[in-house]
Amino acid sequence: SRSVFSCAAAAAQRASRIRAALAEHGPCSARELSERLGMAPRMIQRALEPMLARGEIAKEADMSRPGHPLSYTLIHS
Repeated sequence: SRSVFSCAAAAAQRASRIRAALAEHGPCSARELSERLGMAPRMIQRALEPMLARGEIAKEADMSRPGHPLSYTLIHS
């Protein structure tokens, strides 16, 4: 149905925006992505999970920052 396509198209657009932000700025936390892209943190998290599963991005704890937040990095194939 059209709504399924709309959801898929919106998800693809969010992933594309996240890839572009990571390519431009380098490793970012979900909070930084949220701020840079003007998207809700929960929306960023929902977009990151399938990207991780597809191997498009990697995550690791940023040991140089207090609380060791997760940092996401674009994987270039």
